[in-house]
Amino acid sequence: AGFRVLGWNRSPARAEALREHGVTPVLELHEAAAQAELVWSVLADDAALRAVAIGDGGRGVLAAMRAGATFVG
Repeated sequence: AGFRVLGWNRSPARAEALREHGVTPVLELHEAAAQAELVWSVLADDAALRAVAIGDGGRGVLAAMRAGATFVG
């Protein structure tokens, strides 16, 4: 519906495979998060969610997102 969709995966080949569905793969999660109005995560478990959302030393995706953006974990 006219939205640009960026995709990141810990396995870059998996993100690249989404290109045929209109997703633009990015190599760095922070690159996608910094540009997003909405970040939607699909992760294996709570530990993976914490690792991506909060990261080491608080440098996860939440820190990269701009003010007013939404994170769905």
